[in-house]
Amino acid sequence: MIIALYGRSSSGKTTIAKALAPHLGNCQIRHCGEIVKERARQLSVSLGDLPYEEHLKIDAETVGVANTHSGKIIIEGRYLHWVLSQIQAGVRLVELDCSEAVRIERWAVRSKGGISRSGLAGMDAAEQDFTVKMFGRSVPLQSGLKIDTTSNEINACVQQILNWLSIR
Repeated sequence: MIIALYGRSSSGKTTIAKALAPHLGNCQIRHCGEIVKERARQLSVSLGDLPYEEHLKIDAETVGVANTHSGKIIIEGRYLHWVLSQIQAGVRLVELDCSEAVRIERWAVRSKGGISRSGLAGMDAAEQDFTVKMFGRSVPLQSGLKIDTTSNEINACVQQILNWLSIR
């Protein structure tokens, strides 16, 4: 079973993936964002300068992991509804979202700095441009579950996912 968590930056993907894994037998987690950051470090480029070819390689690797993995795996990343659209069967897609104010708070904690509303809006616009460039007219998978993490505690979000998985 592939549990794919996707959503905008600071929506809670990594946090929820880490909290969910022990409930699924400590299954493997693939953190796509961390893989992208590591690839940029290896190539000595900024995230914004990472060539699209490298993103495509990482996406292909993610699809390969999803296709060949036996058992349960959690994959988390911003664009999984696009990346995994070629698989469809066996993908349990969960969309995470939260308010702008909470995303700004989480960004400040994670980055030990801050981001302004206009900075967040700029980042979202850049992500939208990236989506168009990377995925063009392809059709994304539709999520089976959408969770607003704005006011939900981590454990409540995990429980929503577990309840949803048990009825499928």
